[in-house]
Parts: sequence; structure tokens; C-alpha cells
Amino acid sequence: MSGSSESPVSRKRRLQRERVERHRQRRFEGGRLDLGSMDQTCLHCGARFWMCEKDRNSSLSSPKAYNGIFACSSLGANIDESFQGQGVSNFKIHSQIYHRIGSLLPDEGQNPVFAQLYIYDTDHENSNRLRVMRDLNAEILQSLQDMLDTYNPYIQNFRQVRDLLQNDGESAEISMRIYYDRSHDARRYNAPAASDVAAIMVGDGHEVETSNRDIVLNLRDGTLQRISELHPSYDPLLYVLLFPNGDDGWHLDIPLILEKNAKRKTVTPMQFYSYRLQIRHGSWLHCAGRLYQQYVVDQYSKIEQHRLNYLKLNQSTLRSELYKGVADAIHVGDNNTDIGRRIILPSSFVGGPRQMYQLYQDAMAIVSHFGKPDLFVTFTCNPKWQEVTRELLPHQSAADRPDLTARVFHMKLQELLKDLCENHCLGKVAAYVYVIEFQKRGLPHAHILLILSQDSKLHSVEDYDSIVSAELPDPAVYPLAYETVTSTMMHGPCGVLNPSAPCMKDGLCQKHYPKSFQSTTQENSDGYPIYRRRDNGSFVEVRSGIRLDNRWVIPHNVELVTKYDAHINVEICNSVLAIKYLYKYVYKRHDRATIALSQPDSSNEPRTRDNEPVDEIKMYLDARYVSSSEAVWRIFRYRMHGRSPSAQRLAVHLPEMQLITFHDNENLQQVLDYANSHVTTLVAWFQENAKNPAAHNYRYVDFPLYYTWDSSNHVWNARKTATSAIGRLYMAQPSEGERYYLRILLTHARGASSFDDLKTVEGHICGSFKEACIRLGLLQDDAEWDACLSEASCVRMGQQLRLLFATILIFCQPVAPEMLWNNHKTALCEDILYQNRDLYSEVNDAVEQEALRQLESYLQLNAKSLKDFPNMPLFLEGSGFLDGPNGLNQLIREEMSYDVIRMQSALHQNVPSLNEDQRAVYDAVLSSIDSTCNCFFVDGPGGTGKTFLYNTLLATVRTRGEIALAVASSGIHMGGYHSFPYII
Repeated sequence: MSGSSESPVSRKRRLQRERVERHRQRRFEGGRLDLGSMDQTCLHCGARFWMCEKDRNSSLSSPKAYNGIFACSSLGANIDESFQGQGVSNFKIHSQIYHRIGSLLPDEGQNPVFAQLYIYDTDHENSNRLRVMRDLNAEILQSLQDMLDTYNPYIQNFRQVRDLLQNDGESAEISMRIYYDRSHDARRYNAPAASDVAAIMVGDGHEVETSNRDIVLNLRDGTLQRISELHPSYDPLLYVLLFPNGDDGWHLDIPLILEKNAKRKTVTPMQFYSYRLQIRHGSWLHCAGRLYQQYVVDQYSKIEQHRLNYLKLNQSTLRSELYKGVADAIHVGDNNTDIGRRIILPSSFVGGPRQMYQLYQDAMAIVSHFGKPDLFVTFTCNPKWQEVTRELLPHQSAADRPDLTARVFHMKLQELLKDLCENHCLGKVAAYVYVIEFQKRGLPHAHILLILSQDSKLHSVEDYDSIVSAELPDPAVYPLAYETVTSTMMHGPCGVLNPSAPCMKDGLCQKHYPKSFQSTTQENSDGYPIYRRRDNGSFVEVRSGIRLDNRWVIPHNVELVTKYDAHINVEICNSVLAIKYLYKYVYKRHDRATIALSQPDSSNEPRTRDNEPVDEIKMYLDARYVSSSEAVWRIFRYRMHGRSPSAQRLAVHLPEMQLITFHDNENLQQVLDYANSHVTTLVAWFQENAKNPAAHNYRYVDFPLYYTWDSSNHVWNARKTATSAIGRLYMAQPSEGERYYLRILLTHARGASSFDDLKTVEGHICGSFKEACIRLGLLQDDAEWDACLSEASCVRMGQQLRLLFATILIFCQPVAPEMLWNNHKTALCEDILYQNRDLYSEVNDAVEQEALRQLESYLQLNAKSLKDFPNMPLFLEGSGFLDGPNGLNQLIREEMSYDVIRMQSALHQNVPSLNEDQRAVYDAVLSSIDSTCNCFFVDGPGGTGKTFLYNTLLATVRTRGEIALAVASSGIHMGGYHSFPYII
């Protein structure tokens, strides 16, 4: 063989690369994107996958009911039954999840349940089960029972207890210990035998070696014990039909086969369940329907609980993480005396509030650097994709397979991001941000914000029309796009065509459909244009013969819906509020008054809102919702967010005030040595300036554009590629004093090699950073406060800005506070205007008065008032817009804030549609309102139009400027004849 010939290994690798590249090279060729079949098989574990996943690491009618009746333990969780049976239903839990198991025998007078059914009154075992669930098939029950008796080691142990009780009577001292330790069993990866998983103890059981994690079941004790998430029997005791051989779940002692010097030696729960959820020939795990959904939610909850337990038990390590994670803002409600008592959730925890706020700050840093976003794209999973339906097992729907929908959506999302950001199908992208969310029914969707480069900016309505369409495609020219738009991009029907649609509230569509016909696209003041919707006779006929025309079309891009066959909403966006929408729940704390917090305390001091210890981990668990789709997504370690370019967070700290972490038993000299070798980004910037004159050209905040941060060696290295990152200084409040003035200097200084160098002005070392700012002329006027508010306006909401403005007034003595107010009035009133957008389209006197009222309340807490600041606008008592002391004006304002024009338009359609009986009631009620008040009782079976009549009456009264309330008698929810409008 010649030296230039290709070796077999090289040839194999080349062919593999070519195969992968052929799958990846997909452009807009007028057809659907097809990921192909799941025809690849892992050589190591046998898992099946799509070629696009190559780079990643590697039938009962009601199985849930049958598993529940055979389970040995019970599932404890708040199951969210909302939307079940509506569309793609999804198993979803709220708050914590746990498994519990009871004693071997039921208490006197109680019926046997769960594992007790295998021991007590087994002559009538199936009858006892059918008494619990009457709809099950007796023959199937007997067949499953025989199978479990033969193969399941746990059931065999329970049968041994039954036999002992039958021989010795219930007076015998019998207990059962289910082992935690599996390390003694060399065959622990095979199906365990009955003696491997449990021991039956007769007498006191002292001769059996015990572990504090073992599960001990006594004969009768009337209590339920919680099974540890670490126990290998956690899964097989509950999911007996998924694991009829009693296969162990994850536990701490599973070795990880990696390189010899690998830091981790054991398998993590995420690795274990990611492996277990893979599709393999002969696996019946994916055949279990809703039981499979419950299983994946349960296992992700276990994974997250394992992480949270680690965090809770390592608070000494995480104490510094608290301050590092919230260096952007002072933590609301915290005080120094409570630090040692907090159980905190650090910014490193995925999905926690600190991490989300960090991501929000990073995204806003990108917006500050590149400008406002141009396009807002929402991409939603389509459960009817052929890649999903092709892999479904017989009699399955997409709802039964959250693993398929998650995996296919993930691959298509990567392809979409490549089309948007690399192939520039909508224009050249300078930066992007995306986040993944899950619908109420569980399907994943992505919100993507695109900032276009200057040469691709959209400047005219013609540019808008070239990207976004809000009309039905021509079926002759775009047949595939027409098919997708008519099936996934049509809103409703709602309104008079369907008054009970989910989008309806008070008789009006919350999404403002149907839109008006529009001959041409027009600009709009809210940042979103009014798209062209021509009255050209095009329509699509949906259920019950209803015709939907262009007024019902959701804005989209024809090429994208053609290729991806999914709901892809594309909007022209020129508002920074869009990026705030992505993280709209960020920095939103739970109400402590509504959450029961518990923590041992040796003192007898009564608990109050102010002195209670805060358990943030429990708060997180109490507030979370997890669906099966999200559980699979997270188990497979798919990203929940992404952005480009990256944002490098830059430390801002005073000399020798950087945070260090150490344990109580560590040598202090070693702690200091470690801190000196692991310097912050700020100290490393000083060091780079001291040794490299070329670094003097760049400010600290600009450094990431030209240097990369080596987090391992804690040094800055000059960039060798064209890629860059955006620098983001941690925020500092004016009330923080010297740290705030240090931050001001860092935004101006270049080439500083030390803190003293920063304070040096014309050869004189100033005594403080504030003095240096004064000598440099940075504090001669209100420029620094103007810059502070401008920067904060890009990140903070209106309420936070007003708090910042109050801080500036109190602590910073601005020269002309009224000018600061006028310059930033729009941002300071932004949230108030948004909350009352149905009443006001711009900041007016009423909106400003509400902002001033809130500002005045902040100042009064510090013994100040707006009257203390000359020329500042004052809050006027008695404004009709404001909340009065009794709080009633808030309710009245809400009831007077309806869009009267839209309601009148709806009435023109609704009133003529009333039938004879509805019209008689309608006229009688309106006549009574105009003369004397009366009470009317409207009776009728469901579906006769009572709700439609009520909504029409409400709209009629409200368009007259009067108040009409929809209430329900006896606390019964609105619906049926119990509900009625009440006219004020």
C-alpha cells in the first residue's frame, strides 16, 4: 500500500463526516425539512437515534391504572389536571414529589392498600383490587399478578411475609428490611433475586446488619414513611409494571467507566436516566402512555432533588455564591443579621431566580451594545411532524411520547437557529437571544430575538413585507406553506364565532382577533407594525363550516413555515420591551405570607414575617411546575437558553474586598494564598495593564472585545480569533458609596495598573474614588446620575427605576433633579403606562401623578418629600387616577378601562345574532337599567347561549361608560345559570 493511500480508519471517519454533512446541509429548496428515520444504533448501549443526534452523547389500555393497583408504594405530588383531555395533554406536577410506603398489614378496620394487598387476605386479592378500581379487567389483573409473583423479587418477599403470618399468626414479631446497599452483590446489574433486595426478620431483628437508609416495614405501626430518593428501590416499588423484574433505579454506588484520572467516579442520576430513556429494541418503557409521563416527571424531580439536597448541605461553600450571584442588585428583604440563617439557592442552579436574573442582565448587555431587537420569532413544536408520528408505537399519540417530541423539536430548533444565524434567511444576524418555555399543555416552544446587522436593518414597509406575511399563501404557488398556515397559523375562531374560546375574556379576544383588513402595512407606535391583510376573498373553512379569512392569520414567514411545518410566528420588533418579555418572571419573588417556611430554631421567639429564617430551596420547590415534556428536555441536558455573543461578567469590588470562600477548618494562610492565586477579572485587568502596554488602549468594560478570560488560570489572554464577547460590569447602587464611584471610574479609565492608579489625577493620589471622580469632573453636574438612570433603564423595570431615583434624591444631592425626572420620565412611568395601556397610549399627567405618588411614598420612608427638592413636580392629592386610601379607585379604574371601540364593533355582530328568547331578555334587562333596577333569573340547559347573552349585555353596558360586573352566586364559578351580570 502506498504512503498516500487512505487508511481504513481514516476512510471510515471521512465517510462518517460526509454522511453527517449530507444530513446537515439543508437549505430552502421548496420542500419540508425531513430529519429522516431513527435508523442509527449506538454500538455501546444499543440506543436508537437520528443521524442529526450523532454528535450528542449518548399495550395495556390504561397501564397507569394497572400499575397503580399493583404498586407497593404511593406517589405523593400535587398533580395539575388543567388541560387534561384538551389537545396534547401532559402529565404535570406542582411543588414537591415523594414516595411513601406503609406497614405490612392495615390497621384494624382499614382495607389493605398497596403492598398490603400482597400479604393480607390474599384469597380475595383481586376482589380487593377491583374494589379500589372497578373498571379494571379481572383476567388481566390475574395475568399480571401471576407474572409479578414469578419474576418480581419485592413481591416474592411480601409473599414470604404472608406465608409466615399464615403459619405463625399475626402475633408473630415480623418485620421487613429493604436493603439500600447494593455494593455487596457482584450481580447487581442483573435482575436481583428476592434475597438481594430485602430481608424478612422474625423476632427483634438484631442479627441483621442495618443501614440508616434501609426501609424497615413493621407489621402494624399506622404510619407512612418516606422513601429516600437515594434508595435503589425508589423506582421498582412504585413502577412494578415498568420494571417487573425489580430492576434497581439510580443509587450512589453505580461506578462510572471513564478515564483513570477522571474526577467523578460514580454515575449521576441525570446520566443514569438519560441512558434509561433511550429507545432500544425490546424495551417496553415507552409503551406505558401516561404512566411513562409520570415516570419521567418523577425521575427529573429526583434529579433536581438530589442537586438541591447537595446545595442545602453545602451552605458554607455557597455563602459567597449568594453575593456573587446577586452583585447586580441588593437582594430585596435581606439583612446582614440573617445571612447565617439563610438556606439559599445560588446563581449556579439552573432555573433558579438568581440564574434567570443573571441571564436577563446578560441579554440586556447585548441589547445595550447592539441596539434594540429587530425580529421576534416564536417556534412551537408540532406533534404531527412526520418524524414523531413515524416513530410512534401502535395506538400511541404524540402525548404518550414526550421523549420523541422533545428530541425532534431540539433537532429542528438547532436547524432553525442555523438558518437564522448562519444562513441569514431573514437577514444577517449580529446577535441573538433565545429561551425555551413549555406550553400549559406541555409542548416546548422557543422565543428567539434577533438583532440584525446595520446592512440588514428593516427601514420600510417594503422591507417588512419581504419578511413577514399576515395573509393566506397562494395554494397554487406555495402549496406546502398553505397547508401549514391553514393548520397551525390561524387564530381562533373566537369572538361571536366561538364565545367560549380560551382567548376570550369579557366577550373580547385578548389577542385582538379578528384584525382589520389592511391594504398596506403601516408603522405603529408600540413597536410592532400593522401588517397588510388584504380583503382578496381568500379564506379557509374550519369546523362547523366557519370561514376564516386574512384577518385571522398569525404573522409568519412563508419560507420558514414551508420548511419546518410548524407554528413559527415572526414579528417585526423595534421595542426593548420584547426582550424583557423573554425574562418577564425574572426577579419576581414569592409572597412569603402565602408559603409556610420551616426550619429548626432553638429559641422560643415567635415567628414573624421579619424574623423567620428563609429557606429559598423550599420556596423554589413550592412554586415549581414540571411537565413530562420539560422533564425529558432537562434529563437529556438540552439547553434552556442561548445567546450570541456571550457576555463576560466583570467584577467590581473595592481593594481587598473581593469575596473568598473557605471552610471553618481551613488554614487561614492557605485561604489567603488561594485568594492571591485566584484573582478576579478586575485584579487581572490591573496585572495585564502593568505588563502589556497594548492593553492601555481599552477600558475595563471593553476588554472582553479584545481579550479572553481564562477562568482556570485567572488571566486575560489576547484574542486570536474574530469572535468576541460583550463586557458587563456588575451593577452598583449610589447608596454603596465608594464602590459606586469606583464603577464610574472603571467606565472611563484606560491602562490603570492598580486601585491607586485609578485614584491618581494629574500625579496626585486622591484619598477616595469619589474625590477622583470630582477632580476628573465626573461629578460637576448631574451627568453621572443621568448616565446611571440611562444604563438602568435598559435593564430595570419602572418600579425599580423609581426606587433608584429616590436613592439618588436622598443620597446623591443632584443639582437639577427636575431635569433628571423629565429626561427619564418615560422609563420611570413605563410600567404604569403598560398596566393602563387600554386607557392611555402615552405618558400623560395622570400616569405621571401615579409615578410621583409612589416616589413620594419611597421618600417619606426616609423622612423626605418631593417638596424638599426645588422645581421637582409634586404629587397632587385627590387625583382621580390614583388609588385612594380605601383602594376602591383601583377597581373602578380597571372596570372603566375596556376598549370601547372594539366592544362596539363586537356588538354590531353580536346583537343581530341574538335569537328571539335572547333578544327578549336583552331588551328587558336594558329597559330595567334605564328605568328601575330589577333582578332577572335566566334558566336554560347548557349550550343554549346564556354566556353569549351575558357577554352581550356586559358589553352593551360598558360601551355606555357604566360598570357591569360578572359575578357568581354561592361562590360557584361562572358557567350555567348560577352566573349573572350585576349592573352598578
